[in-house]
Amino acid sequence: MYFSGSAVMVCFFASVGVVFAQSAPPQPAEVRAACQDEAYSAYGGTQSKKPDTHNIESDTKAVLAAKWSDSNTVVHALRALGYLTVPTKLNKRGFVEPHPAEALTELESGSSPSDKDLLEAVSKSSGLLDDLAQAQTLFKGTDVTPVCEKAVFASAKQLIDIIYQSAPPTDPKGPGGKQKIVEIDEAFGGSDNHVALYLLLNAYPNPEANTDKLEILRAAFVIDAKRLAKLVSDKIAPAAKQTTASN
Repeated sequence: MYFSGSAVMVCFFASVGVVFAQSAPPQPAEVRAACQDEAYSAYGGTQSKKPDTHNIESDTKAVLAAKWSDSNTVVHALRALGYLTVPTKLNKRGFVEPHPAEALTELESGSSPSDKDLLEAVSKSSGLLDDLAQAQTLFKGTDVTPVCEKAVFASAKQLIDIIYQSAPPTDPKGPGGKQKIVEIDEAFGGSDNHVALYLLLNAYPNPEANTDKLEILRAAFVIDAKRLAKLVSDKIAPAAKQTTASN
């Protein structure tokens, strides 16, 4: 539904003081406010419901979230996710496999010695892919409030539409936004959720300038990957109808 001018309907999140218009999905700062102000209120005005502790799990998530948030390192995080999800080489038995060593090299780029030690420790386990895919700072773990969830998915829907509307690259053989949406939908449909997430993040224009947008998409993935997949698949049917109508 679309609204214009004075017909704009405004949705108030009175409990946390977050306001945004239905005709204009929440911007990243508004999404962060919806997630963090609600959490702040829910836990009696304390900024964190748990004391910060240092361990491999929590420190890894913090380091990886910082990689995603920095315009200088987000490309390395994105490449690392690709190396961990998209199989492009054969092993001795003829099966395809990802590139964990290359992923680690990307993540260690520009890292401090302490962070490199941490990343190498995590790379020896099977948790690096999940940690990288789910690293975000909008909320902790999967402890998300309804207000936060609503804001995240309202924004994610808009971001997916931006991908859909994006122009093809200058390379005539490169896919445009609509082709990318189809590829992402196929990955979700094949239960390759991590591959689908990589394709989704990689499809968003100019990641260095849009780290906050990529964070919202990862947050949506953490909350409910199936719901995120539905937002993508919703862009398929209208496109098919439009193509049919124009023929």
